[in-house]
Order: sequence, then C-alpha cells, then structure tokens
Amino acid sequence: MKNLIYLLILGTASLFSACHDITVGYLFVAPTAGYSQDTMPIFNIENEIKRLNYLQETFKIETAEQQDQLAQLEVEYKEKSQEARDAYDEMLGPLEDEMDADPDNFDYDHYFDVYYEWSEKYEEPLFDITNEIEEIKNELDRIAEEMGLDAPEVIAKHIEEYHNKIDFNLPWTTPRIEGVQGTEPLIYTVISVKNENPENAAKFMNYVGTMGGGVIYVDLNVDVPVGTYTVTLEVKNEGRTKILNDVFTFLVKAEDSDTPIEE
Repeated sequence: MKNLIYLLILGTASLFSACHDITVGYLFVAPTAGYSQDTMPIFNIENEIKRLNYLQETFKIETAEQQDQLAQLEVEYKEKSQEARDAYDEMLGPLEDEMDADPDNFDYDHYFDVYYEWSEKYEEPLFDITNEIEEIKNELDRIAEEMGLDAPEVIAKHIEEYHNKIDFNLPWTTPRIEGVQGTEPLIYTVISVKNENPENAAKFMNYVGTMGGGVIYVDLNVDVPVGTYTVTLEVKNEGRTKILNDVFTFLVKAEDSDTPIEE
C-alpha cells in the first residue's frame, strides 16, 4: 500500500513537471503570409523631387490656357458661393425662424416658392461652374496621360510626400505583414539579405530593420549599389520561431536619365 501511494505521488509530480514544460501561447504563420505589396523601389529622393518639379513645370507650360481658365473658374465659384450663402440668409433665414417659432401655422408653400427662387438664381449657377471645372480637370488629366505623366494632383502629392521624407528623415517602409498571428509580443528580425553580390547584401544589412507589425524599413539615405535586395524575415515569440524566406524585395534604382532634372 505504501508503495502504491508513493507511485501515485511520483506520477502526480511528473504530471505537474510536464505541464511546466508546455510553452504558453501560439504562433501561426499562414502559407501565404507576406505583404500586400512585396516589392519596393528605392531611389535618390532629392533627384526625384527635381525630376517631378521639371515635369510639373513642363506640364504647366503646355497647359497654360487651361490652367488660367481653371483658376478663373475657381475664383468665380468662391465668389458666387459667398453670394449664395448671403442670399440664403437674407431670403430664407427669416422664414426658417418663423417655421421654428410656429411650425403648425407656417406657410410651407411660400417657403418652397422662395427656396426654388433662390436655388434657380444662386445654386444652379454654382452647379454649372462645378461642371466646367470638372471638364477642364478631365482635359488636364487627358493631356497628362498623352504626355506620359501622372495626373497633376498625383505629381503634387508625390512631391509633398518626398519633401516630408527628407524633412523628417523618414525611412522607406513596407506595409504591415499579413497572415501572421500569435501570442504577443511577436518579435520580427531581418536575418538575411540576398543579392547577386554577397558584399552588397552584407552592406544592405546595415540599413535595414523592422518595426511593429512586421513592417520592414530601410534608411532613407541607404548607400548601396544599384540592384535587387531580397529580405528573409524571422518572427518569434516565447518558445516559437518561424522563418519567412525571401518575403520582400527592395529595388535600388539608378537615376532616371531619360527625363531632364530641373536645378
């Protein structure tokens, strides 16, 4: 009997010991885990701003007539919008005060008559100007496409984004990784880089790292030869590790010599 009790105690202790060996949490990496965009170009951002400025100025010269028309219409729209607001306050404001004060006895027919009068005189002309503005913008987009350019607002947006990257020294960053779930904290690490020249790959490792959510970053002023750099990522948490081989590619590009750069 004593031996039986001893064996039961020993078995229970072994069970508890085994439980302590079980790793807490989980790590799941889907077969399709990766990035919505798995390739990113990297280029000389200051020269790219100069190139885009040149294209922007060339486009403005080519479309000077349309740009002048657009500017005049936008001024006219702003002025007529203010006229419409002032007329609304004058024509409909007092009637709406009467409506609020005594809605049961309010003359709604008269109110709508005045509203339609205001709309015809002040609101409908605004619609006409809006349509003219849209027609000119569509024409500008068409001309930009014929010139092989992005739409003007797209070029302006890129220039603004690139200036912000320089002003705040913002790195090149990938999207967040998809298809990875697990117990936090999840730790992401770039463990290797591939390039046709191993020395270039080793040099690239000095500029690449990770942020939260599996975001991979490359320093803004990365100084490596032109080429393709493919990253392998490790993700781990307590007791678990997964490797995502060749999960993202950075394309370090040469300067675009086809387009003049405005100095």
